Amino acid sequence: MAQINVDQMIAQIASTLRELQVSQKRMEERQTNVEQQQAAELQALRQQLQQQQEQQQQYDQQQPVAATAEELRPQGADGVPPRRSKPQLPELKRFDGEKRNYRAWKLEALAKLQLDGDVIGLNHSRFAYLFARLGPKVQNMVATFFEQGGSSGTSNPAEFVDYLDTIFLDPNLSSRAVDRLRTLRQGEKESFSTFLPRFEKELADSRLRDAGDAVAISYLEGALNSQMSTALITMPVEEQYSLYVQQLARIGSRFDSLAYRTGQQKSKGKGRGYYQPAPIADTSDAMDWTMALATRARLPERDDQMRRGLCFNCNEQGHIARECPQPRRQQQQQQQPRQQQPRQRQQQQQQ
Repeated sequence: MAQINVDQMIAQIASTLRELQVSQKRMEERQTNVEQQQAAELQALRQQLQQQQEQQQQYDQQQPVAATAEELRPQGADGVPPRRSKPQLPELKRFDGEKRNYRAWKLEALAKLQLDGDVIGLNHSRFAYLFARLGPKVQNMVATFFEQGGSSGTSNPAEFVDYLDTIFLDPNLSSRAVDRLRTLRQGEKESFSTFLPRFEKELADSRLRDAGDAVAISYLEGALNSQMSTALITMPVEEQYSLYVQQLARIGSRFDSLAYRTGQQKSKGKGRGYYQPAPIADTSDAMDWTMALATRARLPERDDQMRRGLCFNCNEQGHIARECPQPRRQQQQQQQPRQQQPRQRQQQQQQ
């Protein structure tokens, strides 16, 4: 009896296993059919998409191109401005290797890369552009660095500029600029507009501008002349350096206008009809002394003759002294002392 129950259980288990195997096989076949169906649908979609792309290309080739996508896209529509094809700045001059010219060339090069970088190209093109804008002597000096693509080998233009700095920038530029800044003074007659660029150059070289507005204002205040310093006494001093410079520029402009008006007033009256008597020569000749006195005494008389239209020689109307028929008054005055000299000698001899 027990043996029969065991055989039945084994038979049931075997039957269950067969059913499970059949069921698993059916599921695998069904899964395979689904995968094949999905693959077929995906392939059909790819073919359909490819056909549509080919039709679109054929259509585009048949239609005339009115404008490119870059031309149709407005400026900054997607946050990225369209790439320019023309540079904004002129061509960068070649650096000749003179240290005194390097700083100005470097500023021009950085501005060129910043504004016209899209026209020049990517970093590799900018790296090559910097090398091309060097003179032959400088190119020979940095040829190895250029061939290696910079210190990192990535042809980074920033590394190229830093490498040029190590060669041509003065390492003691900042300390020497600080020394010059301490002794820099505005001339008593120097305009503030002329003095400010000199001060700004030394301030930039010394890098004291990075120390804050208070330091820059302190150096500038100590460099002003007595006229500007006196004008600042009655005014509130600005705490920002830019506003402080604007305040000084307004004061300096007023002083310049005042100096200009004063100069104009001094020059008035020195035009036509203005006489400035020459100093009498220190001589023992009685004749020259007499003529100098006579010339100075005739100045008011000449003014009256000019107003009345009279001749300077004969004091008559109708002609000028150059066309006067009467003998020259100056000649008569020169003859009178000569005639008086013999008489004076005779009187001295008789005495």
